[in-house]
Amino acid sequence: MRINPRPFAHCRIGLAGIAAAMVGACGSTELRLPSCWQARELKQGSTFRGTVLILGGDDTRPSMFPLSCDGGVVTDLPEGFTLPTPRGAPFSEPSERRFFQADVVGKVAGIAFDRPSVQLEQIVHVRPITPSWLRANGS
Repeated sequence: MRINPRPFAHCRIGLAGIAAAMVGACGSTELRLPSCWQARELKQGSTFRGTVLILGGDDTRPSMFPLSCDGGVVTDLPEGFTLPTPRGAPFSEPSERRFFQADVVGKVAGIAFDRPSVQLEQIVHVRPITPSWLRANGS
């Protein structure tokens, strides 16, 4: 008895396509940060990109914040990257002048006490800014 291989060829091609789609779905996806995001949306090991606020100063570890709402996460800047420093004596600038808007690409490096810590891998288009949510509070 001879088996015709043609019907099985179509089946193998279909199964290969389904398997490839499943493997692609399991891969790491990059989160596109909206203007208002919550720290709980950043999962261990996930990557992200978007426009954010970075609070930096000589006296504290940098933090990353959403553009249009309060709440942020501790961040590490790429090796060798420094935020622009204000003119004058250190700490003479009010904290709202230490915010910078930037386009970033990063990864969630860890989670401690239910708060993510992120490692920024790329920072571009950095400019000083006062957050809208800070201005709304009368600062």
